[in-house]
Amino acid sequence: MKTKVIVENIFASEGHGSIIRGKVTDGTLTIGMKYQISGKTITIKSLEMGHAGVKRVKTDEKFQAVIQNGDYALLQPILKTEIEFFDTGYNIEKDLNKETEKKGVFSNI
Repeated sequence: MKTKVIVENIFASEGHGSIIRGKVTDGTLTIGMKYQISGKTITIKSLEMGHAGVKRVKTDEKFQAVIQNGDYALLQPILKTEIEFFDTGYNIEKDLNKETEKKGVFSNI
């Protein structure tokens, strides 16, 4: 499954790493989805909407995501563009049964 996202902003946060802010234009974005850029695969480590941790973001919803394996400079070419994240078989339903969401990850940004 693929999900289209418009990347509206990219920034670095000390202690969190690289963060993208964007909007889902088609599909559902979930933790664990991946994107390939310059031969490197980046992964969504966590998602937030309105300063609350979430497991998924649906079409037309805005989000912030902590990115694993993607530094700020690597992510610059995707700024203000539409990209496609792909699913890697991450089991959302299993994770939703756990209380692992972090609240307010981006609250201090």
